[in-house]
Amino acid sequence: KPVPPYTEHKKLFTKQSWDILSKALALTSTKGVPYELELEMALEGNKKGWIWVKGEAEYNDQGEIVSLTGAAQDITEKKIMFEDLISAKEKAEESDRLKNAFLANISHEIRTPINAIVGFSGFLNNPVMPPEKRSHFINVITQSSQQLLSIITDIVNMATIEAGQEQVIEKSTK
Repeated sequence: KPVPPYTEHKKLFTKQSWDILSKALALTSTKGVPYELELEMALEGNKKGWIWVKGEAEYNDQGEIVSLTGAAQDITEKKIMFEDLISAKEKAEESDRLKNAFLANISHEIRTPINAIVGFSGFLNNPVMPPEKRSHFINVITQSSQQLLSIITDIVNMATIEAGQEQVIEKSTK
């Protein structure tokens, strides 16, 4: 004969959790199926909590279910800590993805002017190069050097701001 759910406790659970617990109790009381669950509780003030419950059937000498035994423990704090850890892990993974994207972008930004500097510097070794070409190559090298210096300055500025050694001051452009 199935054991009726403890309806006086129904208000402690969310609807979904109550449905799960009711099914577990019914299976345990009719077929002896043990259960171990983590269920969401509906606390005062629309707050959420979590409870761990475990139950099993007790049998008489004839193998008939005569009672149910169980235990429960409030695991709200544990769940909150676990959710905080998951959130921190996700933030760390996102930070790592952003760092990797930043480094890939910076690598490209730095290599472009360096390749121009190295490439055009090699052209300057040609002793029969016309002066106007030599002047053009020197201009490219100078512009690329200035671009590289600007990129490195931006990186250093960002690092000092991140480290809290510099403050950003917002100004209106109106």
